[in-house]
Amino acid sequence: MTASLTQAAIKPQTCPMMAAAGLGTDYLYAFGIVRPIFPSKDVEERFKAVAKQRKVQYNDFYDILTWKQSPSDTQPDYDLASSLCWLLEIDDEPLYYLKPRSWVEMQALIETQKDKDKSQLYSLVIGTRGPLSPPQLCHGLELPMVWITKLYYGHLKELISYLVSQMEKILKSQDLLSDNDALMTVVSDLINDLSFPPNRGESDRDRALNYLVFANVDMYIKYYDMVGIKSTHGQPSASSSLMDSFYLLRVKTESSSDKRVVDVIFVYQKRITDEQQAFYCSVDVTGQFPFVKTPLRPYTIS
Repeated sequence: MTASLTQAAIKPQTCPMMAAAGLGTDYLYAFGIVRPIFPSKDVEERFKAVAKQRKVQYNDFYDILTWKQSPSDTQPDYDLASSLCWLLEIDDEPLYYLKPRSWVEMQALIETQKDKDKSQLYSLVIGTRGPLSPPQLCHGLELPMVWITKLYYGHLKELISYLVSQMEKILKSQDLLSDNDALMTVVSDLINDLSFPPNRGESDRDRALNYLVFANVDMYIKYYDMVGIKSTHGQPSASSSLMDSFYLLRVKTESSSDKRVVDVIFVYQKRITDEQQAFYCSVDVTGQFPFVKTPLRPYTIS
């Protein structure tokens, strides 16, 4: 029987680039899908043998990596998990080789495989980029290695529901009415506007935008306020005034010259005239975890 590593057996790792430079500035804040693959034929054969023993499919990674030693004892198999190549795919292209710093991140990687239908799943990887992986490590792939600091994962609809619940709390505190279906549509639309086509999560601009998509409720409330209550067809409903509603014309970014601060500018235009209004917020992307430096406020279009 294949032995399972204890939690302490996977020790925190330091990125070689960070060690060499004394600091880490090559950060990642990227949305994608986590996909494990076999690095070599011998690892694949090992999985087949273990799967036969545990009576599961060898490529059903969640079942084989979370086996039950007894009916009441489910044990993650960190030994098997660590023998896989864990990749982050963005727009169906493998872009990063993921490396857990400890058993916590390894467990998160395993959990990303729980749902068999990947069509509506997302993973958000926050970490530090290192050198390219050696070609012999994983089927000749040479991808930037990313040491995971934090890994979020789930259904896109769960993220949308969470953002809507936060919006409802804020709107209620301001004694403003809200419509749950309209909020769901608004959040889904704005995520689509900002996330498609997907970016690589490497540049300051990418990291700022991805952070706002994942964490900035004020951005969604402003969008809801500007576009008006929407039907499922993306047009103002009968209860909204077509004269007063806007649509998001474009999103642009400007970077500070002296610091890693990105101004994200949202330009709205009225649906039936050329009147425009713009708002911006500043996102500090100096460290691994971006944060809002200047909250959303009016912006003068030049």
